[in-house]
Amino acid sequence: MSQKSFLVSIIVNSYNYGRFLHQTIDSALSQSYKHTEVIVVDDGSTDNSVEIINSYGKKIIPVIKSNGGQGSALNAGFVACKGDVIIFLDSDDKLMPTMAEYAVQPFYDSEIAKVDWPLLIIDERGAPTGERLPKNSAEQPDFRKLTLENGPYYDWNVTIPTSGNAWSRSFLEKVLPMPEPWYITCADEFLFTLSPIYGSNKRLTQPLAYYRSHNSNNGWGRNLTETKVKGDMLRFELSCSVLVEHLNRMGVTADSQVWKASNWNYKWMQKLLIAKKELASVISPGEIFIVIDDYDLGNEILENRIQLAFLERNGEYQGQPEDSKAAIGQLKWFLKSKPRYLIIWWTAFWWLDHYQALHHHLRVNFECLLENDRLIIFRLTD
Repeated sequence: MSQKSFLVSIIVNSYNYGRFLHQTIDSALSQSYKHTEVIVVDDGSTDNSVEIINSYGKKIIPVIKSNGGQGSALNAGFVACKGDVIIFLDSDDKLMPTMAEYAVQPFYDSEIAKVDWPLLIIDERGAPTGERLPKNSAEQPDFRKLTLENGPYYDWNVTIPTSGNAWSRSFLEKVLPMPEPWYITCADEFLFTLSPIYGSNKRLTQPLAYYRSHNSNNGWGRNLTETKVKGDMLRFELSCSVLVEHLNRMGVTADSQVWKASNWNYKWMQKLLIAKKELASVISPGEIFIVIDDYDLGNEILENRIQLAFLERNGEYQGQPEDSKAAIGQLKWFLKSKPRYLIIWWTAFWWLDHYQALHHHLRVNFECLLENDRLIIFRLTD
């Protein structure tokens, strides 16, 4: 098959992001690889999105539908497209002009189901923040092995969100339409769940798109409220059901209960729900507390409390301390803010072995209020 026969379909899924939509569509239309088509699916927007979409005329293929959620929009876009390679583009993100040119090449290997690439993060105005997703983009685990052993795999430190992926048509034809009520949001998780069992993944090293971070994001940077965590857990359980169904079709036996007991992300969420209740029973509204979590928990574990991340200054994460002396010095600096508690989250328990003098300092000088496999809480002041 010649390269010219590869048609790339860029499917923009749009819902009430009219303020970003021009930039998103223009980036899809500005590809250096010209054998492309652009489909824009509006999922029942109530802002000016439909007006913007209609202004492009025949440059794009519009799909205007009633609101059904992101999974519904991706399903509708796939029905409307003809491409051999498909990119689902969130309507607040942007593509670099060379995205399709680079993304299409690996698909000449028929074993490839997915190609992905890093995303550079921009703010609401489109200015680069200096960050990227994922942080560990050079590391690519064996997704098939992880999926078969632990069930659906998704990790913000490894997995790349919607706009950083291209999919083979042959793979999507096997799995779409996705169950729409289950994937009102985070529809990319459905595809991430199934692609490892249907083909290989190729990771490109250069960033080819921009991820826009703003207050309306559903994923990256969103506070870990109880509602969000429970929603993520439910979606994992639903993805388990989907994965079991597809593996059974292949003659592969799978047990979702085993996955729930072994999947790191699921256990992380289970522990967080319990830990939030434990913390709320100790830390009162308005109180200040320090968190040692290896920057794992985000910015707001508990509502109406003031959280200080160790080591963070002026909103910037400073990394891990060089040694115990530096860690104790930083703790003393933080004490100027009069925090009442210090909590250590389980993914940072290794600090107590590595920074032994810090561990000794905490045990000798402060009361340990709680210690289990999720949390250690020290009272710093009376």
